[in-house]
Amino acid sequence: MKVIKIINVDKIDAYFIRNIRKNRGDSGEKLCNELGINLTYFYYVETGEKRLSEDFLNKILSFYNVNYNKDINIYNEAYDLTIKLYESFVLKNNELSAKYEKEFYKKEELFANSRGFIFNDLMIAIINLLKDKTLAKMKLDESKKYLSLYDANIAYIYGVIYGFGKGIYKNLNDSGQMIYDIFEKFPMQRLLPCIKGMFYYQLGRVSYEEKRYVQALKFYNEAICSLQQICCVERINQANIEIANTLQYMRLYNDAEHLYLKMLEGAYRYNYNKRICMCLNNLAYLHLIQKKYDKCIEFVYKAKKAGSVQHDLNYYLAYCTYKTKSKEEARSIVFKLLQDEDNRYTARMMKMIQGFINDNPRKIDKYFNLIKNDIIKLNDALELKLLYEMNISYYMNKNDSKRIELFKDYFLLEKL
Repeated sequence: MKVIKIINVDKIDAYFIRNIRKNRGDSGEKLCNELGINLTYFYYVETGEKRLSEDFLNKILSFYNVNYNKDINIYNEAYDLTIKLYESFVLKNNELSAKYEKEFYKKEELFANSRGFIFNDLMIAIINLLKDKTLAKMKLDESKKYLSLYDANIAYIYGVIYGFGKGIYKNLNDSGQMIYDIFEKFPMQRLLPCIKGMFYYQLGRVSYEEKRYVQALKFYNEAICSLQQICCVERINQANIEIANTLQYMRLYNDAEHLYLKMLEGAYRYNYNKRICMCLNNLAYLHLIQKKYDKCIEFVYKAKKAGSVQHDLNYYLAYCTYKTKSKEEARSIVFKLLQDEDNRYTARMMKMIQGFINDNPRKIDKYFNLIKNDIIKLNDALELKLLYEMNISYYMNKNDSKRIELFKDYFLLEKL
């Protein structure tokens, strides 16, 4: 790792002063009264708008009895370790991750009292992203304060980790805006391949959620190009699965199926069980929306055998059984599946399917409306389309007025 040039040492030192003051619970006014410092000038210094003199810095450090290490080599060491922790996370190298985590905790206090302090929270977020999401979120929120002090590599690492916190940040719009902000503010030219690749992956994911599918495909392909430089096979497989998902939502079903099967083969070769389950789950759904019910059932059972715990597989199985088997067999299977189902959405889908089997329009309409509201909240156009198709199919030769009513709404969906 090359020696890192700190662009604005004064600002890093000023942020350290603000950090230590806030950690001690002191207001700027209280500190300035104690030390006889002009408050307005102090706030300008703390925010890096006025130059921080050595005397001013030492005065504050002495007041708090802090041994602050200004050695640039410690800063570089913290920078270097942040990148190593990130790379081991991307490569899913548990041995290296454990090694660098141990190294970090040995030096955490040293970094905390040096110019390297701006990396501490980000390193803890990386370490805990898969262990303790509450702690990871707290540390991401803390490290966000120092984005203006990061160079492009560190800022993009923050963006990648922030993007991976999908389960932490429930509002994807906020997550997406942060990723776009970093993309617009920091140049990508000198990014390391593992950083550039995973950031493009996050851009693809956000574009996909925003239904900008062509843009998502572009970003995912850029991600693969960068990840190929470091031979990151599992992340490449992951990005290709996202491309297949995007093709599916673009209704390019043959292209999506071909890519899922190709990635499934690769996942089996390298024993990526999570990716195996993803491909099998998605292939089951792909066949369901194409009304290839026997193929859907085939992939449902393959996914379950592989250890998939996706709840939706149960409603795929219930509906395909209803469409291909006798009412008695379908009724029995749906009843058994419902006994242990604790997912509200899947249970509602299966109760609607029970309504199909038992020719109970009241029950069908009740659960249709509940499910529709669930899907609208999720903003899942393909799932909403499937829901309407299920109900239109049921009413096809039973109730023309109901079928026409549903078809009018369905036609509006098709135009969106």
